[in-house]
Amino acid sequence: MRRARTGTIALAAFADAVCVLGLAVVGVAGPAPRADPVGPLSATWPFLVAAAVGWCASRAWRSPWRLWPTGVVVWGCTWAVGVVLRVLAERGVFPTFQIVSFGFLAVTMLGWRGVVAVVRILRPSRPRVIVQMDDHDGPTR
Repeated sequence: MRRARTGTIALAAFADAVCVLGLAVVGVAGPAPRADPVGPLSATWPFLVAAAVGWCASRAWRSPWRLWPTGVVVWGCTWAVGVVLRVLAERGVFPTFQIVSFGFLAVTMLGWRGVVAVVRILRPSRPRVIVQMDDHDGPTR
């Protein structure tokens, strides 16, 4: 298995963070007006912490682009631990929010990994240079 480079790891972590921030944007864009100016931040931190838990649980830095098991573990932890942290922080977790966050995080966090998997499959591999030597190519005296 090929190990991820530092830039790839950072980009994958950034992509997961963007997915969580997207959830906050979707939550704030709901029909009910929000009086809390830090609403997006207070909705985001439990899921960002949960995503970090998912990264540690799956050791995502090894292959952050993999859909299985990395993506599924990161997504599952992000959703489950995020919901628990919201409950512990007394932020409330309405059933509709649970359903929307479950689906949104699944589509985005697994979606970008799925796109990477398809691109890796469809992308032509790098040409490999093969050097053949015959009896006449050896060292001369």
